[in-house]
Amino acid sequence: MFQPVKNKKVYELVIEQVQNMIINGELQIGDRLPSERELSEQMGASRTSIREAIRSLEILGIVESRQGEGNFIGNYKGDNWLEPISLMFKLNNGKFEDILEIRDIIESEAAKLAALRISDEQKVRLEEIIARLKAAETEEEMTKIDREFHLIISEASHNMLIASMMRAITTILQNFISEARNSINVWSNDPQILLNKHVEIAEAILAGKSEHASEGMHNHFEMVMKSRTDSN
Repeated sequence: MFQPVKNKKVYELVIEQVQNMIINGELQIGDRLPSERELSEQMGASRTSIREAIRSLEILGIVESRQGEGNFIGNYKGDNWLEPISLMFKLNNGKFEDILEIRDIIESEAAKLAALRISDEQKVRLEEIIARLKAAETEEEMTKIDREFHLIISEASHNMLIASMMRAITTILQNFISEARNSINVWSNDPQILLNKHVEIAEAILAGKSEHASEGMHNHFEMVMKSRTDSN
């Protein structure tokens, strides 16, 4: 049945206030927070609670502490949801197909947006990644570069949520890419098929062909699925 209601700890309420002020636009990146004493007076909370809240916000990457200067709102990238998502995936026996489906959804759209929004600097980085992929000699090296390829496309979408979600699943992504590459290489018996697919996607993005880029990325994941289905 119902359990006794427990009040939140004071430091949790302090954290909520800071987060709400960020969401409401009252606090922005680089803004300096009042001192612990000032926050204690303004919020009617003990300095111990304020200190605990600041420490928690630092761990989350929301607040940056600068020696001798104070506490500032940091350039939060959202990478801190990595561990919870990775743990949730593992603890709930997440399947390879789960990752495949979410990546297809996210990255097909990311490729489409990247073709429309990629910056000149990102074009250079993408070209360099493709050149390195062509020159790579070991599968381990190719897997590492493959991951960079997908991450730069998510960044080039210039959609903060897409880029953050891709960074957040980076640990899962590394294992996925290795397994997917192995599956396709065995299935196709063609060492060039993956390279050609990556080149095709990159060229579409660099040429600003958004639909071709999206279709190429979707076909890439369909190929992964087919390689696994046919091998079972």
